[in-house]
Amino acid sequence: SARESMTDSARQSEMEAAAKAREAEWERRAVVLKAEWAESLSDRDREWEVKVATLQTTVQTLNDQKQEIEYALAREQRQREIQQQTHERLLQQHLAAGANKEAVESAVIELESALLSITLERDQEWRRAENLSVLVEGAQQTKLAKEIEANKMREAARRWQEAYEETEQALQQLQAEMQEVAESASRLADERDLMSQDVQQLNRVLLRHQYERSTRSLAKRCVDVVARRVILK
Repeated sequence: SARESMTDSARQSEMEAAAKAREAEWERRAVVLKAEWAESLSDRDREWEVKVATLQTTVQTLNDQKQEIEYALAREQRQREIQQQTHERLLQQHLAAGANKEAVESAVIELESALLSITLERDQEWRRAENLSVLVEGAQQTKLAKEIEANKMREAARRWQEAYEETEQALQQLQAEMQEVAESASRLADERDLMSQDVQQLNRVLLRHQYERSTRSLAKRCVDVVARRVILK
């Protein structure tokens, strides 16, 4: 019984030590994981906020430039229309006034040259506007890509949070197991105390039995001695 009690005590000590070691490891891993997750999320959020703000400023600037160019093109287009109307009116006045053919042809050539120059300038402005539109579209696509990447980072942060919550749940489960181990140790200690009491009671019974047997044996010997003395007398 004493050997079994020592074995139970050693086993209980090993179980408690192993449970404490597991609990300490889980707590350490939980603290490290939480710190890494918080630091990574904070740094990446700040970095992406700066990038998104810069990109939004660039896009706003490009949009403003585009609006200015479109306004300038519309104004120049209106001015060209007014100039063309003026040239046509002058040509009609020359024709009505009976100007000679050479003057009319010269005026027509000058008018065509002016219209060609205006057309070339308009084409150049439109090409500039198209290039600016391409830049704006590229900036918008870049912004969309950054937003997608930011969403990926948020998803990664969510997975980190889930992993941290799973770790906390595992730690709570480990604490529950340690509680069960402590309760089991308490029950084993109670059972050991009961066994010790039973052994002590059994020892007292054995001692009393040995005392009674010794007493009976001594009494028998005394009776035998007295009997022999009586016979000898």
